[in-house]
Amino acid sequence: MLRMTLKDNGLVTIQLRPDLAPRHVERIKTLTRQGLYDGTPFHRVIEGFMAQGGDPTGTGTGGFRDRGFPDLPAEFVPASRARFLRGTCGMARTQNPNSANSQFFIMFAPAPGLDGQYTIWGRVVSGMEAVDRIKRGSAAELETAEADIEAQIEQLTETAAGAADGRRRRMIASNGRNTTGRECASGRLNIFPWTVPQLNQAHSLSLVFLPFVMP
Repeated sequence: MLRMTLKDNGLVTIQLRPDLAPRHVERIKTLTRQGLYDGTPFHRVIEGFMAQGGDPTGTGTGGFRDRGFPDLPAEFVPASRARFLRGTCGMARTQNPNSANSQFFIMFAPAPGLDGQYTIWGRVVSGMEAVDRIKRGSAAELETAEADIEAQIEQLTETAAGAADGRRRRMIASNGRNTTGRECASGRLNIFPWTVPQLNQAHSLSLVFLPFVMP
């Protein structure tokens, strides 16, 4: 599991789903271990839809390709296996299905139109009330909210059980397709086809591993 600490001290616990998306779960865990999500904002938050974050630039166009993390091939699953419901965690991408890198989103409400079109990597099992408090808006006004973007974040730690779980997940991922994927052209990673309101305040986050064994 992951523990997300929001700027307002809200705590969100996320259950990982390597059974659905082993490569994406491994990417999330690797970036978390390296502290690369610390201090990043939720740059696109749409009422009744989702909160999107995980972009180191805070603009909606960034990722960690320059840090040696190429885009990932899609790991879509049919709605019979997993659906985008309240609390579902998915990976953002461009119109290219194989362009997910580091950006992710948490659903405020069900969105059947996303089923089978975006990779699901986890779900919130506690703390949705903290997610609900994230201010709505887009990256359009982030340049006027630097104090929020640069806020100090809780430290990131991994438990011994979480490390062992990570080794098991890497074994699962190694049995699948090539994880290299293709570098995507510069572009904003969004969940289509939604309009973007204005941003008043960005929320930053920290992810921490908690022990959990998938059944």
